Amino acid sequence: MENQNLKSKLKICQVQFMPEHKNPTKSIETVREIMNQIQDEKDIDLILLPEMALLNYYFLSKEEIEPFLEIKDQGLTYQFCAELAKQFDCYVFSGYQEKEDNNYYNSQLGVDPQGNLIANYRKHNLYIDDTYWAIQGDCFQSLSLKFHKRDNIEVKVSQAICADIDPVVYPDNKDKVFELGDFVAKENAQLVLFTTAWVFDPDYVFGDDEKSRSDTHSYWIRRLKPKIESGDLRPTYFIAADRCGEEKGHPTAGSSCVIQLTPKVEIINSLSMKETNYIITEIDI
Repeated sequence: MENQNLKSKLKICQVQFMPEHKNPTKSIETVREIMNQIQDEKDIDLILLPEMALLNYYFLSKEEIEPFLEIKDQGLTYQFCAELAKQFDCYVFSGYQEKEDNNYYNSQLGVDPQGNLIANYRKHNLYIDDTYWAIQGDCFQSLSLKFHKRDNIEVKVSQAICADIDPVVYPDNKDKVFELGDFVAKENAQLVLFTTAWVFDPDYVFGDDEKSRSDTHSYWIRRLKPKIESGDLRPTYFIAADRCGEEKGHPTAGSSCVIQLTPKVEIINSLSMKETNYIITEIDI
């Protein structure tokens, strides 16, 4: 009975923090300090870090960001994720700024427990601040992961980055089109791995954290309407890792969370807007 129970569970860890301005090495130190708090955890299955996890988000030109660009399987982000993957014997996914030839992308990589690169997704729906330096990825992306601590249970996951959840044409048709939600439903995915640097209304920063968090979660849930209404009877989840704090006067929403999408919508776990911290959540799968 115990073994059967293990097969139906996954343990997910998300890390929420504000990366150091133009200092990826210092950002790695920040994440290490957070992860040292859980260094004895042996049964984590997946770790998720935010969008462009080791670098500040706002860049005004290709020239400004160029010194910090990374090749997908060689850069600091890949190396650090491989280190975490081996330390915790789990998958690690993280946002980063990618260079391939002369093309720059806002990307999300994934590594397996042995530290091998297994996924590289490029943001499909760029936010206006991405367009100063990045080009659009071709399409949304999914892959299947086998979780060796859970008797190799296989789970379909979809990758997404921040504005991917928004409509491509905005705002006139925002309540009529759900590109990411449609994709996740069509793919029959059980997990959505969402790395983000979600910008929030400055009026909320020193206001009601609970309301701010609720507004953020409610928007993300609305944008995944096709998956929620898909009739999928399995438990499926939206896993978000966000930044916290403020950059160049732009507050980020924090509110990293695990939200069950089907068969019912439920916020399973969440951080507040402003806390630098981690959450670990055990989910049925």
